[in-house]
Amino acid sequence: MPIDRTGFNAWVDDDGSGTTGTVLDKATMAEDILDPIDAAIAASAIGYTAGSWTPVLASDGSYSGQVYAVQSGSYRKLGTLVSVVGQISLTAKGTLTGFLMLGGLPFANGPVFSPIVASYFEGLAINASAMGGFVGPSASAGYLTTIPAGGGLAHGLTIPGQIGDTFSLMFAVTYHTAS
Repeated sequence: MPIDRTGFNAWVDDDGSGTTGTVLDKATMAEDILDPIDAAIAASAIGYTAGSWTPVLASDGSYSGQVYAVQSGSYRKLGTLVSVVGQISLTAKGTLTGFLMLGGLPFANGPVFSPIVASYFEGLAINASAMGGFVGPSASAGYLTTIPAGGGLAHGLTIPGQIGDTFSLMFAVTYHTAS
């Protein structure tokens, strides 16, 4: 799979002429430098893949009826290292029982716990200062956690009553697969 060179192309050819910005034009740069790198990555035992995936708000009990305004994610996998980013935004949380989970990860986690980092969240029914979570060993979903506002140190699993119908979450997870 070729590497996305969008940003690089802008640096190499800032006026669209094919020659500005470097002594090599884009075709020469691609042929002499970048294509061999792409080929080496593709042919290596490490392997590289990238794509999109669809994150879901799930639970360790039952869940149904979630309506999403936004439900998107992307991943990159180099060897066993997987990095995903995504966003979910609800217009209706539906029915959820048990503890809340971020589900649908594109690859199962390896043998250790991996953190879910929340860069943005809103629509909680509680006053929280932070949100995150963890993906357990061999799992394709991770538990969501909250830290209460006001200096509390109690870090707990998130339950359905702690989110509203317009819950939104932006997140990142980096983890290793088993193979």
